[in-house]
Amino acid sequence: MISPAVATFSGTCTKRVGSARRAFTLVELLVVITIIGILVGMLLPAVNYAREAGRQAQCKTNLKNIALALQAYDQLQSSLPFGVLANTVSRSGENRWSVSTPRGSALHALLPFLDQRSVYELFKFPNTTNPIVPGTDYNIYKHRIAVFVCPTDDYRGSRPGDNIALHNYAASAGPVKVGIKPHSKGGKECSEATKFNAGLDLLLSRLRASPLYRPSGAELRRRDDPGPFTVHELSRSPVLNPVTVAMIRDGMTNTIMFGEVRPRCTQEVYWQGWSQTWNGCGIISTLVPINYDSCDPGVPGQATDPCQSANNGSAALGFKSAHPGGAHFAMGDGSVHFFPQTIDAWVFNLLGTIDDGVPVNIP
Repeated sequence: MISPAVATFSGTCTKRVGSARRAFTLVELLVVITIIGILVGMLLPAVNYAREAGRQAQCKTNLKNIALALQAYDQLQSSLPFGVLANTVSRSGENRWSVSTPRGSALHALLPFLDQRSVYELFKFPNTTNPIVPGTDYNIYKHRIAVFVCPTDDYRGSRPGDNIALHNYAASAGPVKVGIKPHSKGGKECSEATKFNAGLDLLLSRLRASPLYRPSGAELRRRDDPGPFTVHELSRSPVLNPVTVAMIRDGMTNTIMFGEVRPRCTQEVYWQGWSQTWNGCGIISTLVPINYDSCDPGVPGQATDPCQSANNGSAALGFKSAHPGGAHFAMGDGSVHFFPQTIDAWVFNLLGTIDDGVPVNIP
């Protein structure tokens, strides 16, 4: 027996309505592709922004850890480490610093407080009578320390060719004068150097004119050493002592300790690496504007404008980052701030000094 719910047909088949499929036309396909392209174009900036935000967050965390390590160092040593340890030697009638001897660095001094004591102990410290100390493990130069590397680093923390470990953070010298002559052989003089150095003279004159002028502070402790980290010449007499917290009378909150640097844009950072003496720590100046372009467009060392060369010894000795619009800085109290590259030079340099006596608001 046939169920009444089942329909029966006889004769010719009946065509089902809506069973036919119609293909995309070329115009419709192009419209779909265009829409997808627009959506991808809208999403890519958002994705890149999210990635950069993540990189900046990691960079900020690195600087935070370095700042906390600096505080721990101070608690143990009752001072900050030196920026540069060097001998003064006479060469071609000029006094120059001999920095070829391994002497560690400000970054090296902080390793025990960054859970890197084993790497720290690979370096055997020299002294004035026997500067080359047997036992130093020169592989220390190739130890990549993650906390010293910003994720936006051009070389991901290792120098191409020999894998010397690089860094993206350097101790601040404050508004210290930059060299007029290039530091390196083959370097060319940057015309901006004189203008940068004039910034210190302007800073001093404005401080003296300020109603908040404080004689003991307005000379910036020493004209040559206005910031928290300095070049320590072992042969200097009297010997320059390291900076103590008591000397930072502007307050730890308002004093830059470390800031970002780019190996690609500063020869000292590129060739020395984090473990050696002349690696930017104690010579990076706030007189040079943030992100001033010394990044060698094209072939390294062959920039048409010497100020754009990483080996000019002046414009190259400024704080720089690959982040758009500015760079991160760690203050003495452990806080980290992103300063825009448009920051007022007066404010930036006051934040670089340790005892100018003039209050300043962090931007």
